[in-house]
Amino acid sequence: MTMAPPLPYLRVLGSPALCGPDGETIPFRTRKHFALLIYLALEPQLHRRETLVALLSTTSEARHSLSTGLSVLRAKLAVRQSRTTRPSGLELWDLRERIL
Repeated sequence: MTMAPPLPYLRVLGSPALCGPDGETIPFRTRKHFALLIYLALEPQLHRRETLVALLSTTSEARHSLSTGLSVLRAKLAVRQSRTTRPSGLELWDLRERIL
């Protein structure tokens, strides 16, 4: 039996942080991208793109900001797992499922 590789985890109590499997904090360049991760984790239903765009910014560049934010999250979370190896519990590994 092959063991799944350790996964990053999100800490939202106390000082929020995304931590790697080794416990080291995974940094974000902007608070906006980290806030998007926390929002998706705590609101696990489907989200319309327009709703997320409105949460991120009121500028004309908000849609680009959302696309950039999702790309950053995919990279930080190393979204490369197949659907059959998805972890139970906090299932953020395929962000596309949550955004219409």
